[in-house]
Amino acid sequence: MGDEEGRRFSRLSQPFEVKYHLYGDLMQTWKAVRTLDLSASGMRFEGSDLVEDGSQLEVQLAIPSRQRPLILRGQVIWSKVLSGGIVECGVEFLETTPEQASYIDELVQFFHRGLGPGPAR
Repeated sequence: MGDEEGRRFSRLSQPFEVKYHLYGDLMQTWKAVRTLDLSASGMRFEGSDLVEDGSQLEVQLAIPSRQRPLILRGQVIWSKVLSGGIVECGVEFLETTPEQASYIDELVQFFHRGLGPGPAR
């Protein structure tokens, strides 16, 4: 499960599309973003909208072995604007169940074995 950096879960450093919106904002549409890395404990993504540090997000993650996407809650730990107006955010997942963590870790392992699709567009 862990990697050479002593992390609890393996990390996927391949682009993967996820969707998010601000937690509790039922009127907001889901925004598609591309992860820069993903693990069962959190993710780093890039998008076009600045999200304030401390904001809570609802994250939708499609898992090939599940009919419905996982819906996770996360908190933005840091965010920064890069050149070209691209925004990068680090998100820690909150209150993830062992079952959810297992599904995400399975997805990461699936990509590590080279069975996943190409980079998200």
